[in-house]
Amino acid sequence: MDEAGPSALERAYRALILWDEERMQPRLDEQIAYFRARIQALPPHPLEAFRAAAKAEVLAVALWFQENEEAFLREAVSCLDDDVLRALKAVGVDEQFTQVILDAIEDARDALRDRMQEIREVADRSASGEGAVLQ
Repeated sequence: MDEAGPSALERAYRALILWDEERMQPRLDEQIAYFRARIQALPPHPLEAFRAAAKAEVLAVALWFQENEEAFLREAVSCLDDDVLRALKAVGVDEQFTQVILDAIEDARDALRDRMQEIREVADRSASGEGAVLQ
């Protein structure tokens, strides 16, 4: 592999890491805060009503992510300079790198799902009187 290959890959990875840290994670944090606030605002009793409302909130956040996922992917690609994209193609890694971006999006989805599940569990325990109120 020539000198342009590793340099292009390194620059592309750095650009994606910055995109994730500066753009993607703050969005997910904001959505989780919104989700948490909505769960906290639900009346805890009757428990069945609370669980149904909490499930609706989970579905709303999941739908938000699904509706925005394609835009996130386009944005991730757009953060790469044209010369980086050309260099990646020149060394034949453009398709592999697309998979790296898709994997990053999937990791973000998994992280969001895990954090939402943690909040749901705490909310369920709080509503049933078994645990602490959401922080």
